Amino acid sequence: MLFLLPFGLTRQPKRRPIATVTLAVAILLMAVAQFIYLSRHHFSEAAIERWFATFGFVPANPKPLTVLTAPLVHESVWHLLFNFIGLWLFVRLAESGWKVHSFVPLGILVQWGAFAVQGFVPSVLAPMERAAPLVGVSALIAFAMGVVWVRFPDAALGCLIYRGWRWQTRKVLLPLRWLIGAWVVWQVGVALNQLWTHQVTAAWAHLTGFGFGYGLALAKGWARLAQRERWREQAEAAERKGQWQIAAEHWQRIAEESQMEEDAPASWLAASDAFLRANETERAGKALERALTKLHWSDEALERARRLTALLTSAALPPSLLFDLATQLERFRCFGEALALFHSVGKVAEFKQAPQALLKVIELHWRLGDEEQARRHLHRFWAQYSQSLWRHDAQQLATQIRQAVR
Repeated sequence: MLFLLPFGLTRQPKRRPIATVTLAVAILLMAVAQFIYLSRHHFSEAAIERWFATFGFVPANPKPLTVLTAPLVHESVWHLLFNFIGLWLFVRLAESGWKVHSFVPLGILVQWGAFAVQGFVPSVLAPMERAAPLVGVSALIAFAMGVVWVRFPDAALGCLIYRGWRWQTRKVLLPLRWLIGAWVVWQVGVALNQLWTHQVTAAWAHLTGFGFGYGLALAKGWARLAQRERWREQAEAAERKGQWQIAAEHWQRIAEESQMEEDAPASWLAASDAFLRANETERAGKALERALTKLHWSDEALERARRLTALLTSAALPPSLLFDLATQLERFRCFGEALALFHSVGKVAEFKQAPQALLKVIELHWRLGDEEQARRHLHRFWAQYSQSLWRHDAQQLATQIRQAVR
């Protein structure tokens, strides 16, 4: 005895699937209305035909409104059940790649395109079938399958297997690609069979939706995005195990693949951190230099920079690189980390910008409310750099401090 019970997906939507939930509710309401209408007419053939002719999409006589109503109508309980499973497995995942106001018109366009293809095929294979109404949301589900195949290649359905009379349980992961692949092979087989039998089914609409979703996901670069996410998971796993060289290689690969993306600075900073921990100082410096070429840093990049600061203050990296990082951190108001780096760089006497770094130390201490430290470092500046080109800036800073005290 064997029983299979799904319990969840390994990948969850990053935002609430508002459009999917709304569509599911609309389908349920239409199903209730369909049952009430047909029950009042004793489920007669004439009533069924009127219902589908009114709300279904008829290729021979297309009406714009039926593009919206046809996906809500289903032929049977089993048709409704399987489409609900498809909405839960695939559409809510696919929706996470768009905002609601973009996904809704896209879904309508997909349904219209699939209906158009499904209406054209009978005109070639079986002209008498062209008048049959088309119903169901399966074209949108097929579109979502194409998107999921590209965007979430590692997504899997978690299942509990109950077997034997004692109900022994076992958890297994069923990759969604297995389900999608089997479904595509089945649909292609059905479509090819129609070339000989001239019997029309919805296979052409399904394949149209799948092809559109697959092609659109590739065009949006989601295959590369999925690959970067896989490398990220491997990098984070290597970090947890202390395998810093492996983690650094993964982070560098991610950064190189996302040069125009907002997450590039965070990846370069993560690579620099891992290279430092793996005692690859030269490669760590190059990674940090690449991160500093990006002007816009995300919150993740700033968090990575904060973690990196503790390592950099004792690392044998060029002072100019540490100075640039400190300047970047100050720009993003990470004053504590910037102060630590400026303080470290200001101690390097042979560094040309050491006086400027020391002035930054004075300024940041004053900003953070530590007047005593600000004055102490100001005295140090006059003792070491009173004849430098930065003395005028020091005089202005000293004047500002005295005025603030008054």
